[in-house]
Amino acid sequence: MAAKRVKWNPLKESYVDSKKVNRLSFEAETLFTRLIAKCDDNSNFDGDPTLITCKLYAEKMRLGLISVTDTLRMRNELVTNLLVIPYQVCGETYLHIPNNKKYRRSDVTSDIRFPDVPKKDVEAWARDPQTYTNQWFNETVMKPLRKRNESVTNTEQERDNPETNSSRYITEHDITEHNS
Repeated sequence: MAAKRVKWNPLKESYVDSKKVNRLSFEAETLFTRLIAKCDDNSNFDGDPTLITCKLYAEKMRLGLISVTDTLRMRNELVTNLLVIPYQVCGETYLHIPNNKKYRRSDVTSDIRFPDVPKKDVEAWARDPQTYTNQWFNETVMKPLRKRNESVTNTEQERDNPETNSSRYITEHDITEHNS
């Protein structure tokens, strides 16, 4: 039987001198360090702003110190500064932290909780990170987010019909426009 996994993932000494990290707001840098601490062994984590808020900021959210809108802004800041690679698998958004080495002992089972980044996304990001990031924003910024109290049983047709959908769905674009 494999030994229980002890989580340990130190930051590199060069972290504080990183130009990408120093371009971030304090809030986005906090999100980045929390992602490093909580990502799986393949350096992947949920990319949905609601799930990020619930999993990384539960206590702060309970106290009203952070909102999903704040998390969306911070996540987008990490994506824009090329610190995370956003990707989608089966319609769900995930984040990958590139060059985040997690060393594991061979007798400890891996902690894999999220799907791997599709190879085509890694290759596209490696060729031109800025183009990949811009394309991702263009394709996903209008993706509808389900409200918490909404029934999951709605059909795709009902969801996409603007007449029956006037106030039931919000998009990331709506959140951004509201906060501007």
